[in-house]
Amino acid sequence: QFEYQQQLQNEMAAMKEKYMKELEEHANVMKGLQEKLGVLESRLEVSRNYESGSKRAHKISAAALALANKLEVGETAAVEIAALKGAAGDEGVIASAVKMIPKSADAGVPTVTNLQAAFDKTYAIGRQAAMVPEGRSGLEGQLLGMIFAKLSVPPSPDSVPTSEEEGNVAD
Repeated sequence: QFEYQQQLQNEMAAMKEKYMKELEEHANVMKGLQEKLGVLESRLEVSRNYESGSKRAHKISAAALALANKLEVGETAAVEIAALKGAAGDEGVIASAVKMIPKSADAGVPTVTNLQAAFDKTYAIGRQAAMVPEGRSGLEGQLLGMIFAKLSVPPSPDSVPTSEEEGNVAD
């Protein structure tokens, strides 16, 4: 009977040892799987961040393009500016740039054609003011300026003196 007990204990010890080895192997496999899972989770997080950043960049680009289109044609752009502010968020270079857009841009900005038309009017008025004789700023001087501006030929852009010929143009 002692032999049977001894044999039983030896077999039990062998089974225990085999079970412990199998358990250790399974634990090592589980540890390896956990490490792989950690690597895959970090890759997934990078992919999600990239996708999120890409979507944000596309939203900002679309909003900026819509704003540029509105500003080019001189239409009101309040909705597009608000969309760009929303897409840009509160932080970053783009958000800082959007905050610098003046409130007056909501109503639109003058187009190149509008600016050219305004320049023509301003140029004519400026020429008249430049032709007013020195010291005669009253009504008669203004009338003389108008007459001189109408009768004289405006200088061509090619006739503007360079700084070597007649001094600084801004003088």
